Amino acid sequence: MTMSKLSKLYTTIESLKELNLPIDELLQQEVDKLEEDLIRKEILPTLTDKIEPALAQVQRELVLVVDYVPGEPLKVSLSRKRNISDVLTDAVEISPKRPHVVTATDITRSPNIDFRVCFEDGTVCEGNGKTAFIEALKHMVLPRVATFDGRTFAGFPLVGRKQRVTEDGYKWQEQVDGWWIYVNMSNETKMSMLKQVANALGISIEVEIVNGNNNPTPDISVKKVKGKRTMFSLNGGEPLNKRNTVYATIKLFIECNPEATFEDVESFFPRILQGGYGVVASDDEYKERLAKGQDSDKRYFIDRPFVDPTGKIFYVCHQWGDNFENFRNHVIREFRWTIDEV
Repeated sequence: MTMSKLSKLYTTIESLKELNLPIDELLQQEVDKLEEDLIRKEILPTLTDKIEPALAQVQRELVLVVDYVPGEPLKVSLSRKRNISDVLTDAVEISPKRPHVVTATDITRSPNIDFRVCFEDGTVCEGNGKTAFIEALKHMVLPRVATFDGRTFAGFPLVGRKQRVTEDGYKWQEQVDGWWIYVNMSNETKMSMLKQVANALGISIEVEIVNGNNNPTPDISVKKVKGKRTMFSLNGGEPLNKRNTVYATIKLFIECNPEATFEDVESFFPRILQGGYGVVASDDEYKERLAKGQDSDKRYFIDRPFVDPTGKIFYVCHQWGDNFENFRNHVIREFRWTIDEV
């Protein structure tokens, strides 16, 4: 839509030039606005996903200026001056406009779901999800953790030197000892990331959930009901089977957070809840599975895809058996939504 309207405005301006007619200032302002929207929605996501991870190797601040002239090769200039106004006096800063991810009722997540991390040397990091997470990462030494590249979040590493800043001012990271730690993720994802980091660094740890009485439980309880087709109601809605309940939950999450990316959805609904197929999968993963001869066309709602603000297509998995209780408990605990058996 943005590109189509922009093309029409370009055509209008060219026509006015050919007729030697003045170009209305409001018309030019509209072109400027649409150009900035195009950069924000289509170019910035590419910069975030592709360029930022490479720039993470650079340990000091700098400014890169892209000189674009239609029909000519791109030119990139570098400045050590951190203040962009010192480099370009008419510069306009453009950042991805992504509001923070909220629940339907914007209720704070449950504070009583804690977990503890036990290390071989006897160190125990315990507390609410964020506290235990940060303390465990600190114990593994943040500069070492910063070398972990097994996963990024919206293009940012788990631990790095750069802060993710969005126009809504939402806080995605915590600054600890000069490092930015990405903390905006579910407790399940936090525990999973600790295990992945420890494994990558050759550190032995045990992670266990702690309930309200401070008694550890090894994992979320799973009720196994065989031979019974149980129906569920999401927030008092119509009865649905397991797979459609999962789909309805993801759909509601996206409706509440229209600018959430695929990575945001995957972060709030981690793969571990479902298993090998994940709660959601990108179109690229789906096609890769097909290319390997796997029957991924029978594992996801291919006929009901989602498209995030960056244009990435993704699907919801419909393979839910015993793992459904993992998903159900996660939604109840993390979002305070209800999924009642009916």
